[in-house]
Amino acid sequence: MASYDLSQASFEVLTTLRAMPHPRPLTPTDLYNTILITSGGMTKVLKTLEEKGLIERISSDSDRRSRLVKITPAGAILIEHAMAAVIEGDKDLLSRSLPETQRQELKSILLQALEKLE
Repeated sequence: MASYDLSQASFEVLTTLRAMPHPRPLTPTDLYNTILITSGGMTKVLKTLEEKGLIERISSDSDRRSRLVKITPAGAILIEHAMAAVIEGDKDLLSRSLPETQRQELKSILLQALEKLE
């Protein structure tokens, strides 16, 4: 994430927004509840992301006092690249840490857990 100039919290905000259905807006409260950050911390993260042009704040149709957070096209592109890099790093770490048989066992266990959660 450092090579993309993203903090852990910024990365989580962008991945959360990316996962939302188009046009992907969320309230700051939804975001800080999702990624477990304080409202003050979220304000700082959102300000930084907005200054970088990775998110935009838009007015809410349902509540004029509230502003929604939406990922920009530049933010969507950046987070796709950052996520790919994180995935590759995780794959590399696992391949160096576990033999193939254990990686396959771990994959099977995680898929079983995911099926039960869904």
